[in-house]
Amino acid sequence: MQVNALINANYLSCHVIFTSFMKGSASLLSIIICMRCKINKDDVVLRISQARNKAGLSARDLSLKIEKNEAYISRLESKKGSFEPSVSALLNIISVCGMSECEFFYYDLNQYDKDKQLIELLRKVKPEIKDLMIALLKKI
Repeated sequence: MQVNALINANYLSCHVIFTSFMKGSASLLSIIICMRCKINKDDVVLRISQARNKAGLSARDLSLKIEKNEAYISRLESKKGSFEPSVSALLNIISVCGMSECEFFYYDLNQYDKDKQLIELLRKVKPEIKDLMIALLKKI
């Protein structure tokens, strides 16, 4: 299965997110947020490059770590032709780069850590306080 098959009407398919949920690496709220994310093939390629750079890996190093030929990631990132990674290769890339699937597909990669921290803190808040917080945020 190719990455393009995961993208339906410019929305991320549930497959990768469901996989991360089943492995216990995604919360229900994170899944809902991820599923609202619009993403296309070029976004996936860009995120692979961002994840690779964040992990401090060269394209060659990442290619070898995922047990592909040394030009695999360079070829993918060059966006030439219809070359796409399989779902298993994409999941392997994400893992080797030290990310969760949900982080990789999060709508704003730069805000993921802060948003995740907020979600964790909100889990501890009483429902009536959440209602007050929602009302306050709507006024901002």
